[in-house]
Amino acid sequence: MLVEIQIGKLAEYIEEFNATKLENNIDILTDTFGISVPALDKKAKVNRFIKKFNLPMVELTLNNGYTIKVAKKHILQQNGNDIFADKLSVGDKIDHLNGGVRVTKIRDVENENCFDIAIDAPHLYYDANGLVHHNTIMSAVLSHSVEAFGRSIVIVPNISLVTQTEADYINMGLDVGVYFGGRKESGRTHTICTWQSLNVLLKNTKAGQGETTIGEFLEGVVCVIVDEVHQAKADALKTLLTGVMSRIPIRWGLTGTIPKAKFEAQALLVSLGPVINKLAASELQEQGVLANCHVNIIQLQDKVEYTNYQQELKYLVSDDTRMTAIASEIAKVNRTGNTLVLVDRIEAGEILLSKLAGYSTLKDDVVFVSGGTKSSTRTEQYEDVATATNKIIIATYGVAAVGINIPRLFNVVLIEPGKSFVRTIQSIGRGLRMAHDKSFVQITDITSSCKFSKRHLTQRKAFYKDAKYPFDVTKVNYK
Repeated sequence: MLVEIQIGKLAEYIEEFNATKLENNIDILTDTFGISVPALDKKAKVNRFIKKFNLPMVELTLNNGYTIKVAKKHILQQNGNDIFADKLSVGDKIDHLNGGVRVTKIRDVENENCFDIAIDAPHLYYDANGLVHHNTIMSAVLSHSVEAFGRSIVIVPNISLVTQTEADYINMGLDVGVYFGGRKESGRTHTICTWQSLNVLLKNTKAGQGETTIGEFLEGVVCVIVDEVHQAKADALKTLLTGVMSRIPIRWGLTGTIPKAKFEAQALLVSLGPVINKLAASELQEQGVLANCHVNIIQLQDKVEYTNYQQELKYLVSDDTRMTAIASEIAKVNRTGNTLVLVDRIEAGEILLSKLAGYSTLKDDVVFVSGGTKSSTRTEQYEDVATATNKIIIATYGVAAVGINIPRLFNVVLIEPGKSFVRTIQSIGRGLRMAHDKSFVQITDITSSCKFSKRHLTQRKAFYKDAKYPFDVTKVNYK
């Protein structure tokens, strides 16, 4: 049974229930306290509570008659993207459960104590009026929890995720630095880096080169967090975790895809430890945290035969007639909204870019990003999706199949994704993020009737069944 508390009395009640005085900016998990607050036209259970002391505030009046006072650096959502309250202008629209509301008045107010309550999803949450707010990612919360004991290192698979994760840590007010390429900021309480950068540092240390050794970099580190941990099977990362990092006592890994192959799962076990908690994507879909999906398998009927998969794949992603047919399917799919197209080879991406740019309605809305594309350019293209309606981003699996955050994708197209469980499920995951105007994503799996491609499709069907993603198959004679 829930006890309904007026919002103004929450802090007092939680202090009494928890038998402790609230501290500044400490996140209190309250989902077991049995508290609800008036929310819209019903009651909502309070899951988390944060009290913040003496912050500069801003009062926002909205066109639904609601007035809210928040810290100037409080993060709201605008078209699915984070925005500080003090960056809003009169007339701006911000996200709401019922679509969006406009700011009609903004007033600076004096420093005050304030608090946040979370009553819905883990990354974004809504308040009692239905206004959508930002919440930090899990790795930032984990890092914050170990600050009393020492430093944390967060390892992510690519540069895009370094900067994305850094932004979350900054928003949470954590002392954070990054270590990659031209930015090498060591000695911070929390350091975000790629395993490739750490591998270079290890090699330079062994060769007696560089200003900083791997030992100096890891001084005071008590926690290592590996995001997208399924990639820990890579020899270089496994070497780091079981070698120079083997004595770091707190070890966490986060992923949406534990590898199916036993030897790959064993690599995670020896590097970090056993799986201690698991929540399936289908469960999150049922809870409304992730978008629902449907997989439309388009099997192009090809009559050619090859003795090995590489020769077959080269034909499948370079034959002009076939690629024209694939471009046509992508153009049809894109009529329902922004589309991410994933390809295995740069050549395939360039061919599709050329063909799709030939459509008069698409020529200015289709781009191709690969490993050679600057990180800032990739980020710019990803962010453009927040306001676009029919943008097509073609990307290689290596660049965009893991970790990128583009909520307003209405379609994800997989071109010959192969038989990898991790690649397949991670690729679909790019489209499962919710947005203010999206709760469903269409997945299109474009494949072939050729020998090896057909075998791989059989394995992907098993993955879809295991993940509880509904699918159907359409055979297309395109010649």
